[in-house]
Amino acid sequence: MIKKLLTILVISVCFSQEIFIEYLVMDGDSIDVFSYQIPELYDEDTPCALLVAFHQWGGNQNSPYNTTFDEESNDRGWIFMSPYGGSVNNYNHQGAQEMVRGEILWLMNSYSIDPNRIYMVGGSMGGAAGMIYSNNHLHPDEPMVAATASGSGILDCER
Repeated sequence: MIKKLLTILVISVCFSQEIFIEYLVMDGDSIDVFSYQIPELYDEDTPCALLVAFHQWGGNQNSPYNTTFDEESNDRGWIFMSPYGGSVNNYNHQGAQEMVRGEILWLMNSYSIDPNRIYMVGGSMGGAAGMIYSNNHLHPDEPMVAATASGSGILDCER
């Protein structure tokens, strides 16, 4: 039994993606934290998609790693990012959305990301965050969202 557990541990360590932690800094202050993964076969000469996964109410920037979105991103050659959004309980204010925008721009300046393939996912509050972000960020000179998927999020982006 111990041999089997050690084998599983070694395999999971060898094949796990590295999670990077970064801070959004404005005027010398860290205002938010986000985590991200780079796909194993990343090639800086080939722009890749970005999947932004928002945490649910009460979660944090590491909560989406309990889903399979990070593994799916790696398998597809996409960069995966998960923002904290300044709070465990609300992404849907302008301050949190501006933080997410800044984090996307930081990733775009640091890695080769296709600006036409930015996707957002989340459940509950996180699903609402992606829908509201994509609805509120429609300027063609800024990062726009190609598609968003919400698991039990809101259905009305007007309010």
